Amino acid sequence: MAGLQGIDFNADRYTWIVRQVELLRAGQPESLDADNLAAEIERLAGEVRLRARCALVVVCWQLLKHQFLPEPCSNRLRLILLEHRHQLRADFQESPSLEEQCRATLGEAYQEARIYAAVETGLPEETFRERCPFTWEQVLDDDFFAS
Repeated sequence: MAGLQGIDFNADRYTWIVRQVELLRAGQPESLDADNLAAEIERLAGEVRLRARCALVVVCWQLLKHQFLPEPCSNRLRLILLEHRHQLRADFQESPSLEEQCRATLGEAYQEARIYAAVETGLPEETFRERCPFTWEQVLDDDFFAS
């Protein structure tokens, strides 16, 4: 459906977003495409939450992998952990309430990580503890590698 000013939200979302920003900055709230703008903001919030959750899953997955594979922690594994931990901290700094949401879903993220670790290592899923063995502090600690 065409938004105001003839820009179709579904046909050219980027141009539509730019136009909504212009209208907001010009102090013209009556000209905004309010329904689509609200939906776009909700979608953005969902993306931020999903990005943080995915980073949390990756940290748990890599910690499990390091814990159960015989070779020592490689530089590649350390880099993956550092990258995702830094991403989490940056997201939490930008959106402090996101940290509490992620902390509350650590158990769910761990369950997903457990599946990935089993597939990657070839070990049965039962090899990995059913409950997350990592504290929130360990998940975010750049010096913790779960040996």
